[in-house]
Amino acid sequence: MKSLTVPNNLTQPLDHLRIAMLRMTMKNYWLRRMYCDSANRLGLSFLLLSGIYLAISLKWSIVLLVLGPLVLGYPHLVASYRFLQKPLLPLGSQLTTQKVFRIFLFLTAASLCIRFFTTRFDSITQLPYGSWEILLSIAALGLIRIKLQTIRHWIVALLTLIVTAVILNLAWFYPMAFVGFALILHNWVAFGHWFLAAKDFKNKFVVVLATGLFALIHIFIFKGFFDSWIAFPKLSFLSTQSFEASGWVLASWTRDPLIWNRMIVIYTFGLSLHYFVWLKAIPQCLDQKAVPNSFRRSFEQLRQDCGEHTTIAIFIVAVIALSLFLFTSVAGPIYFGLAMLHGWLEFTFLNVAIFSKVVNISRSV
Repeated sequence: MKSLTVPNNLTQPLDHLRIAMLRMTMKNYWLRRMYCDSANRLGLSFLLLSGIYLAISLKWSIVLLVLGPLVLGYPHLVASYRFLQKPLLPLGSQLTTQKVFRIFLFLTAASLCIRFFTTRFDSITQLPYGSWEILLSIAALGLIRIKLQTIRHWIVALLTLIVTAVILNLAWFYPMAFVGFALILHNWVAFGHWFLAAKDFKNKFVVVLATGLFALIHIFIFKGFFDSWIAFPKLSFLSTQSFEASGWVLASWTRDPLIWNRMIVIYTFGLSLHYFVWLKAIPQCLDQKAVPNSFRRSFEQLRQDCGEHTTIAIFIVAVIALSLFLFTSVAGPIYFGLAMLHGWLEFTFLNVAIFSKVVNISRSV
């Protein structure tokens, strides 16, 4: 595929680096055994990254808040759209991954148009922020042609609509608290999809342990165990006021600056690990191989899932997004708009998958 030569060539140095690291680390017997077992490998990776991301979140949050979305933001959006519909296949959707992926891209474009090119909606001050993204995520279930042929399907659809109505109601009456809660909740949704992707008991057990550790660290941060370690930069272009504003968005229910600082650390830590879940944990659980793919093979699978032309478009958009981020100020709002829609898609599809399993269990009892 000549048209894919450039991105293919970019994977070569990454694979050479990967091979060099594997040759060095696989000399150790225990590391080799750990690496060759999917559950052990993901569990150890999560444990190590938890320590690294916690330390960086406490001392240099801005590094993860900038480099995270910049380097991993768009790749994780692609991963999310690729794997989101996997748990829904039992509900009767016959569409291919390529078609579902393109539907998600269409919804993304529609969402951005509504939010950034239609100003008259902004004059409705009481409209909850993110309403269009929530409604589009519900529309996605219809667009991917989920078949409502049985009572079970209708129950699942009804429960999903009820949850959505509750969310919109909360957003309506508590708009700022809702935004902060949604930002934090988004980092947790990935763990639900990780659990669904894990096929065997050992992998599911690792997911449970990882989620428990994730929750424990959240509690420790919120309770102030790491307060003496928290330090935000006081440079002119990253002033303390900007961090206070971010903390207030995450915790508008309090005026305590200390709580705001803790919530920034919680959000930064959770955001970083949720990238790991979508980019590493979920793909490896779905692949069920002894060792993870090379970068080149991962790119080939992306091309197979999304199609050649869509893959080229993704590559071009990623380059443009990086350029916008480095040289303009418009990348932030655009990325935030994308993130809102994908977050509600993840949440809505997780609800459908969970309700489907619950209804199945209740019908079999």
